[in-house]
Amino acid sequence: EDVAHVLEMNHVLEEHRQELRDAEALFALERTELQSALVGVQADKAAVLQVLEGTRIKLGATEARFASTAGSAEEEATLALSGINTESQDLKGEVSRLMTQLSEAKLKHQKDTAQMVAAFEQGKAKVDADLAGSTAA
Repeated sequence: EDVAHVLEMNHVLEEHRQELRDAEALFALERTELQSALVGVQADKAAVLQVLEGTRIKLGATEARFASTAGSAEEEATLALSGINTESQDLKGEVSRLMTQLSEAKLKHQKDTAQMVAAFEQGKAKVDADLAGSTAA
């Protein structure tokens, strides 16, 4: 009876050992699958980081291009404003020169008119004097 009990215990022990070996095999398989999944995740992470780096580079280039364009636009606007200011100053100078010429022309016209009036008055006075002299004669 003791022998039968020992044999039965050996059989139970062997079953437990087999279950342990099965569990170890399953654990090893799951571990391999997890390691494969981890490798996949790491590859995906590397790909995502690569895409992010590419995006960062493109973003930096776009930002640089925008800054360059904005700088160029600002420089163009400044140059255009400078040109407008220069043209405005030139026009002010031209208007001032024309106003001076107009004033000079007015003064000359007044002087010429005064000379013509004086010449007319002299001529009239001479005609009047000549008429007065011929009437007296």
